[in-house]
Amino acid sequence: MRARSTAAVLAAATLLTLTGCESADTASSATKPSTSQSADDKAPTSSNPAKAETATLPHMVGKGLQSAQDQAQAAGFYNLTSHDDLGRSRMQVLDRNWKVCSQTPKAGEQPTDVKVDFGAVKLEEDCPAKDEGAVQDPGSTMPNSTSPPSVVVLRVIDGDTLEMRGDGRVLPKNTVARVRLLEIDTPERGACFADNATARTATLLPPGSRVRAERDVELTDRYDRYLLYVWNEQGTFVNESLVRSGHAEAVLYPPNDKYWPRISDAEDAAQQAGAGLWTACHQQPETSITPPDSSAPDTPARPDLPDGPPAGAPDVDCSDLSGPVWVGPDDPHRLDRDGDGIGCEAN
Repeated sequence: MRARSTAAVLAAATLLTLTGCESADTASSATKPSTSQSADDKAPTSSNPAKAETATLPHMVGKGLQSAQDQAQAAGFYNLTSHDDLGRSRMQVLDRNWKVCSQTPKAGEQPTDVKVDFGAVKLEEDCPAKDEGAVQDPGSTMPNSTSPPSVVVLRVIDGDTLEMRGDGRVLPKNTVARVRLLEIDTPERGACFADNATARTATLLPPGSRVRAERDVELTDRYDRYLLYVWNEQGTFVNESLVRSGHAEAVLYPPNDKYWPRISDAEDAAQQAGAGLWTACHQQPETSITPPDSSAPDTPARPDLPDGPPAGAPDVDCSDLSGPVWVGPDDPHRLDRDGDGIGCEAN
């Protein structure tokens, strides 16, 4: 009897212990989240990517280009570019010489990786009414246009001067106009390589052929010549071609400088290759001035002649003048062949 009571007590104690453990496990599972659920809750989703960093882009219209770029970088914007606001494809090599006329995007909160483009003009120039945008590099071919070439070549006077009949666009319609090719200078008649340059121009622009003509800022000079860039029927950019082949030098006469980077690069290439006049005329001076006789006056006596064209004017050839002119010892346009101070004596 005593042993049976002891066994009953032990059985009851065991049952109570098992019941308590089950209750504890149930309570724990009800209050503690599963490990897998916690990991899922913490994992980032692809539908919520990190936002790009933003900052306030300052308003920089009216500032110097260099100051604008510095200010943009200080604000956290480093993807910077600029273009010629006049649409003339000039490079902003010296930032301090340019000012900002437009900026894209506008001032305000912007992503810091956005591309900031400044439209600029030179300090002495006025901003245009609207941004003309960057002009595409003309390369060596004619600009895209739906209209066919319609200016007619009538006569090749020398390497850089021609007569053409206009079509009413750049040149007056059905009018014979004298055209001076822009940003180049070929040798004067009688000088080294002059005949070669004239022949090359006649090959590129034979009389009777049609061309496309493009103007720059100033259309005419003081001699009523039309200052033009010209593409022939084959699409060759003639101004650049003459320089690249060594038949002409690159000469800049501001403000007409639309294609100056292209033409000046062509001269660098011609010089390095020794093309044309860079080899044929390498040892010949530009002007041949006879040393004065010690018994003669220091300067030749001036005859009764009109003054020649001044330095700084667009390049002038003897074909542009009606007769001899007095150029003196300087002769900026190389019109004097014998150093006597008189230019274009054969006129």
